[in-house]
Amino acid sequence: MNEHPRRFVLWLLMLAVSVLLFIQGHPVSHTRDKVPFLPERSAVPGGRTIRLQGNCVKPGVYQFDSPVSLGTVINMTVPFLRGFSWDQGLPKLILSTGDVVSVTCADGELVEITRDSVCAMEKMILGIPLDTNSLTAAEWELLPRIGPALARRIVLDRQENGDFRSVRDLERVPGIGPATVRQLKGYLSALYSLEIAE
Repeated sequence: MNEHPRRFVLWLLMLAVSVLLFIQGHPVSHTRDKVPFLPERSAVPGGRTIRLQGNCVKPGVYQFDSPVSLGTVINMTVPFLRGFSWDQGLPKLILSTGDVVSVTCADGELVEITRDSVCAMEKMILGIPLDTNSLTAAEWELLPRIGPALARRIVLDRQENGDFRSVRDLERVPGIGPATVRQLKGYLSALYSLEIAE
């Protein structure tokens, strides 16, 4: 083997080992103080974090400091749709944090605008609070200190005893105590988080 290729292979090997050591030295944090790609803040209280997707939209995650309508978002991000004739109530529809707006076009013509919600994992990444009354067992498992058995017990308890009115209601589920509730509070909606003192 020639000296240059051997040095290159050795360099690549050292790079791979360095990356592995770096990753192992920085454990994943379960705190949600800031979202890495939304500078200096996570979901803004009272604001809206919206994801846009589609084949004619500049896709991405957009953050607005106040409530925003579907018409405003479309006009700001898809300028060629200005002047498009909307259904009467559609442009005034107020979007919620975590909404996904999809715009589909074909041959330069608008085909469809749909609204959906991001999955629980994406909400966690974006710093959007989760609703305890809509999470599935699989989504509960994404949270710290919640395994498959406990996730099933949470969903079963919600079905048998009704919605959780506060975060403290989670303590009625066998296997969840105050320590687990404190760990989960950063992932739950502001309504629930306000009820737990540090």
